[in-house]
Parts: sequence; C-alpha cells; structure tokens
Amino acid sequence: MRELRNIVIRLMAKHDGQPIDRPDLETELDSGVADTAAAAIPRDDGQLLTLALRHLRETTNFSLDEILQRWESAYIAAAQQVTHGNVSQAAKLLGINRTTLYNRMDVLARSLGDGTEAGN
Repeated sequence: MRELRNIVIRLMAKHDGQPIDRPDLETELDSGVADTAAAAIPRDDGQLLTLALRHLRETTNFSLDEILQRWESAYIAAAQQVTHGNVSQAAKLLGINRTTLYNRMDVLARSLGDGTEAGN
C-alpha cells in the first residue's frame, strides 16, 4: 500500500495538476524507482548482516553516525528531487511529517556543513 501511495505522490509531483493517463502510470511502474531503492537494501536481516560485516571489514575509521547521515541525506535529496522541492510531499514520500523533515534537514546541514564528522 505504501509503495502505491509513493507512486501516486511521484505522479502528482511530476504532472503538477495535469491529468495523468495510462501511459504515465505505466511509465512510472516500469521505471523501477521503487524497485531500485528496494534492491539496494537486502530484504532480510541475514543479508543485511552480511553486508554490514563486509563493510566493517573493508572500512577503516568506520563511523556509524556518518554512514547513517549520508544515507539519510541521500534519501532526503532524492525525495526532494522526486517532488520538485515540495517539502510536504517529500515528507509524505519518506513516511515522516513535514516538521520532522525540516528538523532532520537542519541537523544534517549543521553536521555535514561544518566540515566535522558527526559525533566528534
């Protein structure tokens, strides 16, 4: 259900008040936008654990806060791109409220913008 809601939000953002017809819907469904995000993250905890183990073994100076901030920043940027900068729609797409999105954007701007690593 959430995936369908996200597709509707993306279509509304892309067509900004214009009618949406069958080819528009088919293009959105075929684009694989939702599948791309889902494919990037393993579907079960065992696969996630394997990915995390590999990453920890291959990375020096690992910072969980930095990794989480980078993922969060990327998802927020992607949601804003999909919704053409509409913060309310981006928040809906991300499954959070608008105030939470503003707060997270502010925290990310301060922590990533000052040139220091988060948590240091």
